[in-house]
Amino acid sequence: MYTKVTLLTVFVFFSGIGSYARQNQPTASEGVLEQYVAEALAANLTLKQENLAYEQSLQSLAQSKALFMPSAGISATYSLAQGGRKISFPIGDLLNPVYTTLNQLTDSQQFPQVNNEEIQFLPNRFHETKLRVVQPLFNSDIWYGYKAQQQMVTVQQAKRQAYETQLKGMVREAYFSYLQSMEAIRIYESSLNLLDEQVRVTQSFFDAQLVTKDAVYNAQLERSKMDTQLNDARKNEHLARAYFNFLLNKELDAEIEVDSQFLGDFALPQAIAGNTGNLTELALQQRNELQQVQQAQEATNYLIKLNEANRIMPNLAVIGDLGYQGFDYKFNGDQQFSMLIFSLQWDLFKGGARKAKYQSAVLQKTTLETQEEQLKKQIELQVIQAYEEARSAANNLSSAEYALKTSESAFKITQSRFQQNQVLPLEFQQSQLNYTNARLSYSIAKYNLLKSVNEVDKVINSL
Repeated sequence: MYTKVTLLTVFVFFSGIGSYARQNQPTASEGVLEQYVAEALAANLTLKQENLAYEQSLQSLAQSKALFMPSAGISATYSLAQGGRKISFPIGDLLNPVYTTLNQLTDSQQFPQVNNEEIQFLPNRFHETKLRVVQPLFNSDIWYGYKAQQQMVTVQQAKRQAYETQLKGMVREAYFSYLQSMEAIRIYESSLNLLDEQVRVTQSFFDAQLVTKDAVYNAQLERSKMDTQLNDARKNEHLARAYFNFLLNKELDAEIEVDSQFLGDFALPQAIAGNTGNLTELALQQRNELQQVQQAQEATNYLIKLNEANRIMPNLAVIGDLGYQGFDYKFNGDQQFSMLIFSLQWDLFKGGARKAKYQSAVLQKTTLETQEEQLKKQIELQVIQAYEEARSAANNLSSAEYALKTSESAFKITQSRFQQNQVLPLEFQQSQLNYTNARLSYSIAKYNLLKSVNEVDKVINSL
């Protein structure tokens, strides 16, 4: 009676050196469920936000890289001035006596008199139009800032991949929860049909004066209880449907395609073999969250080097100007100029700000190292919990299958005897209740095993 269907990633085996392998992956895992996973990766709003954050980090990296290239720009100024400070230049007082003497000696007026001059400091009708090109030769801020931004891109990539893994696990678990709610509805509906038959048979016994009226009332009461449980199961199905569609960014009441392979009965799986040490080692190698913290540490290292470099190395740049400068707008050879400037900047003292930045970067690195150590412990704990849950789920499924088989056999015997009025209605009701509970327990154990194996995959980041 029990159709054997292979579980999704049921077996997890480890060899003596701790290598990881999968067995018995069903076609279903490559079909309906994985199509839904792909839909979630394409449409989930949170993942879209992570993708946008990753794209932003790439743009920030491009900006950091652009700082290595020369920058060029055109600037133009034209000033009009009146008043302000002036300088008196007594050119007339200096030259006029000489000119007078020369005119007397030459008996001519070849040397006219000159007025004293006042020169205004603020230039009037003066313009400067130039093209300036700046090329950094050595700048520690640019270099280490670029290296730090490279690591931040990797951090954002690891963050995005971590959520992808989490989302895949959430979609699979939500799908199993939906299938479990659907199966619970079918079980309750089937049990409700049996109770309807019980009410009918009990009523016929009462009409034949084989039982008292209370037997009919008890049968009707049990049917009413089952109807309430069916309503609760339908509510759970609606909630499971809504949550699953929420993950896929679809209409919350959208239909969900059901894969029939996940609705049958399952062969008892072998428990996860090996030990948690192998699983933990694999998780530490693959978990994106851990890679995220490690890359953040690398970025902090470059920030530390940046602050160290600012203390011991200057920044060098070369600046080239080409343009026109003079009074009134005249672009001619007299106003044309070119200039090459070599710039050195070395901050010798900044009131302790540089030291404070250095200490802040060191503290940030120490914080990240502590966070990494804590994360490793958390991963180890998650692996142990998932490992034990999977083993327990496999054992529970075995027990649930045995209980289902025995309760089903007992119910068939009791049902046959009840129809012949050889057992009391209460005895039949108890047998029917035991069978319904066994079916529900088996369904729960079945999908709990799927969820627990999915959790093992998730905590080692191998989905």
